[in-house]
Amino acid sequence: ETKGELEFQKSITANNTAGLILKNLTISSGISKAVTSKMQSETGLQILDCTINQNGASLINGQRGSFSAPVLIRNCEINGTNGGCLTISRSDKAEAGTVVIENTKVTVAEGTDAAMQLYTDAIVRNCTVSGGNKGISIYSGSLEGNNQITGSECAVFVRQGSAISINGGTYYAGGEYAVKQSRAKIEINGGAFQGTKGAADGLITLPEGKKLTLNSENLWTLADKTGEEPEETAAAEITYEDGTSEKIGDLEHLMFYLKGKCTVKVLKDATIMNAYDIPENVDLTFDLNGKKLTGVYVGQEGEYGEYLFDNVNGTLYLTDSSEDKTGAVVLHTGDINYSSAIVYAVGNTVTVDAGTYITDMVAGILTHNMNVTGGTWSVGGRS
Repeated sequence: ETKGELEFQKSITANNTAGLILKNLTISSGISKAVTSKMQSETGLQILDCTINQNGASLINGQRGSFSAPVLIRNCEINGTNGGCLTISRSDKAEAGTVVIENTKVTVAEGTDAAMQLYTDAIVRNCTVSGGNKGISIYSGSLEGNNQITGSECAVFVRQGSAISINGGTYYAGGEYAVKQSRAKIEINGGAFQGTKGAADGLITLPEGKKLTLNSENLWTLADKTGEEPEETAAAEITYEDGTSEKIGDLEHLMFYLKGKCTVKVLKDATIMNAYDIPENVDLTFDLNGKKLTGVYVGQEGEYGEYLFDNVNGTLYLTDSSEDKTGAVVLHTGDINYSSAIVYAVGNTVTVDAGTYITDMVAGILTHNMNVTGGTWSVGGRS
């Protein structure tokens, strides 16, 4: 802890020490990992009241898998050039809420992927972030206070399958949504959002009695429901082992509702852009109920559309309870040689007793444990 300037010639490496505190410093670094830490202590890494000039590198490499100590960055100014940004990697087993970035300004060069790359659960509070294609890329956590986050594509990008809460701040984006990740759970309790289509494209949860509307500044903000909103038509009904059930508005975010032994009954035809992940310890009966699901491959680095049911870590039972058995799944990739399938469940059990399944891919089901007693299949142009 000192006042002055510090130029990195090599990484500062902190192993399992009592902690590392950098305070009142001007730090300049052009190396790939300015601070490398394997710390597991309660003090952890603290960067306080510092100015950091990060040239073509990431600020912190947490040695993912071994770094579980807390991180606190407070009252700092971080400037990134030539791809330089604030990056924090941590062990997936690190305790949630122990990475805090507050009252800090992060500015990076135009074209940088993200100004903040947070490969961890984090709290971002009262920060100003700008310059990147994404303002913040985050695994999970919460955004609080008076954040001012700007990204040319989106203000916040969330890891798929994760969840974040937003409790305040303003989020500016040049793209369709301020908060982006169609396969994330996004809780909005406050804040203002700029996006040509909406505040966020994930599974959005709002406080009871609230809705998102455009204000006079063309920002999406929370407002009271008037009671005159059109009633939403449920896409499916899910019933759990204890007999309770709930209707869900769309099938895109089905993965967030699955638990234990459950049955999903499709209530209307739908176009699906996201695969359904089936977690471990989930025993899912998926009833087409005479409806048609159309999956569309959109070619974004394998993120969407290669499978309709992907990562089946539990068990899957496909059926159709409709009298005429008109339920269908149609999945097109546009490439009959694309190595994919309607169901990817290697090592887990898939049972099919009804329904029509059509795909131009090379396989209908990829699994080592399959039981097909019914249904009609057309795969790669072959029936």
